[in-house]
Amino acid sequence: MSSMPFQVYFPFRFLTCLASAGDMVPFSFVGGSRRRESRCSSSTPGLLFCTGPAVPMLAGRDTSSLSPKVPLLGPEVSGSGADSLPLILCPSLCLQNKPWKKRKGPVQWSPGLVSFQKRYPWVQLAGHAGNFKAGDLGHVWKRHCSNEQQCLERLGGDALQPYVPAYYGMVEHDGEPYIRMEDLLCGFENPSIMDCKMGVRTYLEEELEKARQQPCLRHDMYDKMMAVDPSAPTPEEHAQHGVLKPRYMQWRESLSSTSSLGFRIEGVKTASGACSTSFKKTRQPEQLVEAFWDFLDKDKHLLSSYLEQLEEVRVALDQSEFFKAHEVVGSSLLFVHDKTGLARVCMIDFGKTVPLPDKQTLTHRLPWVEGNREDGYLWGLENLMAIMQNMLEKPDRAMDTSPT
Repeated sequence: MSSMPFQVYFPFRFLTCLASAGDMVPFSFVGGSRRRESRCSSSTPGLLFCTGPAVPMLAGRDTSSLSPKVPLLGPEVSGSGADSLPLILCPSLCLQNKPWKKRKGPVQWSPGLVSFQKRYPWVQLAGHAGNFKAGDLGHVWKRHCSNEQQCLERLGGDALQPYVPAYYGMVEHDGEPYIRMEDLLCGFENPSIMDCKMGVRTYLEEELEKARQQPCLRHDMYDKMMAVDPSAPTPEEHAQHGVLKPRYMQWRESLSSTSSLGFRIEGVKTASGACSTSFKKTRQPEQLVEAFWDFLDKDKHLLSSYLEQLEEVRVALDQSEFFKAHEVVGSSLLFVHDKTGLARVCMIDFGKTVPLPDKQTLTHRLPWVEGNREDGYLWGLENLMAIMQNMLEKPDRAMDTSPT
């Protein structure tokens, strides 16, 4: 087995890891929603992301000619011993009856759908990698969360359904339940990906209340605070080498554009392979404009496509019975495009989206005051669209991102 680098995208985090691999072809996965204009087989809304040609479903097809190295079903790929990484999920070339080819360059992946072995504990730096497993062809399995399961069930038939992952029920693996949902990035070639966390907060009011009822100094949160801003802890917190969770959560949101604009950039991966999650202190509109242009490679056609789709999402939110009846916290908009100009936006991550008490409604625009449950989702979306609209209207010579 030879060593080769793999660039892996996980929602919220990115990393480049070194794994052992044999013969590989490029392919990638990400959990997400239905594509507007899939280049994959129309027989399924599944959103399998292949960096090579599109991969149709295998149903009803003769697979006897496929390489024995191609695993078609199952949550993981068998390795050759405890040191191996289960890597191959769905090669983009296998359905053309072409032989495997050894890749000498990096293979692109998305997101944390692979169960890494215990020898790779640092993979958690990429986010909750253990929450995902590769499912059968065209699907991913996400560790069960009752909130997310209920949301995906309720979104079936809702106005938002085209912009969220399709739900295919529950599965069990090694005694643990998983949500079976669509893959996201079918047909994109070496995509650029941006994750924007929506709303004015990423924690539920219940989390604050629980933390107050059971106060506990968090040394890990103190360390995170120090890593971002050594001047942030109070003298008392310095002396205790710890902070309370409510204090940390509110401080964290105040750093970025979450509290000031109702959204923040969580992470970006460009087609060049460059990845960044260094947006914790990205707060000012001109900083966001610079990050957006980098993501778009200054392509106004892509920007226009994204704006059009964001308007469709906004209209769907206005029409959605689900949105009227839920507090949407910690959810993201995922932006994906490639060099062909194909672009799409979808809503992901509903683990903290909860139904409102009977007869309570939200504007999704009013400022949040503890107790009113406002999430600021629409306010953030409208601010995001206003910034992008301003970018679109600027003449090309003004795309230097300087403050106006």
